[in-house]
Amino acid sequence: MIEPVCMGPPYPKVPIAAMGTRWAPERQRVPVDCTVSYAVHMTTKGTTGRVVRVDKETWDAYAEVCAAKGLSRAADLRVYINREIAAHKRRLREASSD
Repeated sequence: MIEPVCMGPPYPKVPIAAMGTRWAPERQRVPVDCTVSYAVHMTTKGTTGRVVRVDKETWDAYAEVCAAKGLSRAADLRVYINREIAAHKRRLREASSD
């Protein structure tokens, strides 16, 4: 038997319709050998969360850059993405007008 190493945040009791009157567990247990491929306990603040693979040194250096700019990494990435989308649309408009 694998011993749990940590407890997740408390989850409210929610009826599981498919299981009749059973209830969701109070806390989630995470085993020692458990790995996940998604961000755990990530807030979305109204947007869908995405996973980006970046090595730790680069991610930490990027945090310093963003802190100097007064932005979170997520906000800085959104600015960059929107800038790239606008540039792409501009190139498409210019190509179609030729």
